[in-house]
Amino acid sequence: MKFIKIYSLFTFLVLLISFKPAPNRVIRNDFKKFYEKYKVQGSFIMYDQKNDQYTMYNQEQASVPFTPASTFKICNSLVSLETGVVKDEHVVFKWDGKERSPDVWNKDTDMRNAFKNSTVWYYQELAKRVGEEKP
Repeated sequence: MKFIKIYSLFTFLVLLISFKPAPNRVIRNDFKKFYEKYKVQGSFIMYDQKNDQYTMYNQEQASVPFTPASTFKICNSLVSLETGVVKDEHVVFKWDGKERSPDVWNKDTDMRNAFKNSTVWYYQELAKRVGEEKP
């Protein structure tokens, strides 16, 4: 019985010490005008680590999973550059000879043109070269 009381007290203290309040949230409904101006739907979430604060617009939509589609090019490009997989946006990857649509994908390509043309095979190759884990 004494062990249970000590264990319970210890657990309570650990929880009390490790409790961290939820970050602050700033809801920015005024961002709606930008989405309406360009006739798009979307959401926005930015975390300010220094102030432990989220700035949000359309939080409800942000919790619905969507495929990243072409927005993944941004992350893929940045990770590839940061990890040194490519030196800069001018590094050319050889086209593998497989015919794809649109036709602009069917040639050797650098990151600048791959980004502009959403060249899927180029970004797939970048992801392979980055790999799953880097030391």
